[in-house]
This record gives sequence, C-alpha cells and structure tokens, in this order.
Amino acid sequence: SITHDSKEFIVDSIIENAFKNSKNIKSIQFPQVSELKLIDQCSFFASSLETISIPPKVTEIGQFQ
Repeated sequence: SITHDSKEFIVDSIIENAFKNSKNIKSIQFPQVSELKLIDQCSFFASSLETISIPPKVTEIGQFQ
C-alpha cells in the first residue's frame, strides 16, 4: 500500500511505462502478501532495475520489462 494525505491506497497494478527510463531504481521488494496482480508492459523498460521480487498474486506481466 501507499499512504498519501493520510489515506492508504492498495497497489494492485503497475501501469504501462510507470518507471520507464528510471535510473534511480536498483531493487524492488514486494511482500508475499501484496495485492499486486498486474505489472503492465514496459513498466520498467530501460530502467536501472537489477532485482525485483514478484509476489504470488501477480497473474499478468506485460512484455518488454
């Protein structure tokens, strides 16, 4: 989840191009109980991401990661 303005939002997807070309990301760790279900296409395309833990509820991963 993410908290913004004292409100909690459950993250269930990472949209297309969300972190495309990001050079400040090396690793992403999602808890095994995460509600994440979708990592859309090109979400991390051309980023500096080296490792990611994908939780078991993820049912779809787009191409060009």
